[in-house]
Amino acid sequence: MQPIMDSQLRDFAPMRRLYEVMDGNLTRNRLARQLNTRAGEAIFPVMDRASLAVWLANRLQGARRGAEVQNPDALRLPELNEAEVARVLSECPDTITVLGVELPVEYRDGAAPPRVALTDEMVSANQWNGLPASGVATPGGRPVEVAVRISHWNSISEIDVPQLKARMRDHRNQETWDGWEKPELALPDMADPAATIPEIIEHVYGRCVVTGVELVAYGVVRYNSGRYYSNDPYFKGEWTRDRAEAEVKRAEAVNKLEGLRKELREKGAVEAAKADAQTAKSELQDIKSREGWWELDSGLRQRVDERSGYYSSIPSDLDGIQAWIIETRALKAEVETALAGLAERKAAEERERLAAEEAERRDLKVILPIVNDDLYTARAVLEFAQAVEVAKGAVKGAKILRREFEAPYGRARRQSVLAEAIPSLRDSADASQILSFGKASTVDLYLEAAIAWLEAKVRASQPKPASVAKPAEPVATAPEVSTSGGLNLGALANAWGSKVRR
Repeated sequence: MQPIMDSQLRDFAPMRRLYEVMDGNLTRNRLARQLNTRAGEAIFPVMDRASLAVWLANRLQGARRGAEVQNPDALRLPELNEAEVARVLSECPDTITVLGVELPVEYRDGAAPPRVALTDEMVSANQWNGLPASGVATPGGRPVEVAVRISHWNSISEIDVPQLKARMRDHRNQETWDGWEKPELALPDMADPAATIPEIIEHVYGRCVVTGVELVAYGVVRYNSGRYYSNDPYFKGEWTRDRAEAEVKRAEAVNKLEGLRKELREKGAVEAAKADAQTAKSELQDIKSREGWWELDSGLRQRVDERSGYYSSIPSDLDGIQAWIIETRALKAEVETALAGLAERKAAEERERLAAEEAERRDLKVILPIVNDDLYTARAVLEFAQAVEVAKGAVKGAKILRREFEAPYGRARRQSVLAEAIPSLRDSADASQILSFGKASTVDLYLEAAIAWLEAKVRASQPKPASVAKPAEPVATAPEVSTSGGLNLGALANAWGSKVRR
């Protein structure tokens, strides 16, 4: 036989009332605990498991099964005092007003005080600085801890508002300090026997977010106690917010400098030479980022890589260092000369390209209107016209094309005549296209546009008169008489020819 499930027991009338009473007890117990948490004290009785078991045993009167319980209401916990419930809810509400903003209150177990968290907008506007010094409390007077989020995972929380402001002041001022880009401090030249430790530098890096007082940083040159390698600096620049700390570090640096003077005098020349060599190496390395580097001779680039690479070494003796610097700078000058030559060649190529584009633009300016601004056709016509010019010259070529353009016979005859008159047309695939066109209109279009281009070339080649004088009035003259009698036929022929040409 299967056991009766809890949900089935609830369906029995004698048990249903008992379950309702027990559920009500749990709800009251839970509410009492929540109200006590709000109030921060045990105002309402809350039974633990052991106390509740004793209390129920006294009221069950020996009943061992649900069906034996005569009066389920006797097992009901006392109702909570409604007036006290209302008082606690009034004095410890879900939200309170802080700086004019309704904020939810988090009530916590134990001795932890209630807490409210300022919104991100309030934090960004530094409104925490306007919190009353007396603190924040619930309407019932219970102190409330204020939380200010300073990062995604961290907050500053305090009941003591002055302490909260002090912590936030320190945090905000620290943010200002961390975000301030510290200037580099001038370090003493160790190669100079008269080198000294500079005075402490004061610099205002911001203002306190609470008091508005200037925040002052102190720049000091201190002794580098962590110096490990021979080329590590003896001194370092450092910024601190403590004047006394800066003074102590400067005094130590002054004492150390006095002891290092002898060593510096001996090593000064070598160190200066090494620094110069390192500069020359860096300058040679930087030249690899210049435009045109990858177009240089591979052997030249390899020499630069070998001298400026990570594993390239600088000699340790003074003579060796100086020789290395001379060689390095000579190599740099060689590379710069090569780059300058490359740049000049590119500039010349670019000028040639632009000149070619300008020439094509001028050429196409004549052709494009005839071919309805079809750029592809215009360029094909230009190839044809240029081939004619190369073969026959602009003047003769224009006459040949115009004769065929105005010829009364058909397209096929014109194309065959052109092939015979200009045999070199077949040598260019672009120029010879006209010989294979099947439409007479296309042949005519090519001829018309090519004629216009050639005649424009002829006109451009003719010298322009210095000035244009007003033509004189024609003067009637008698016909020239030949020595043999009658008119000069040669003169008449020349006059007739000039009229025909016009």
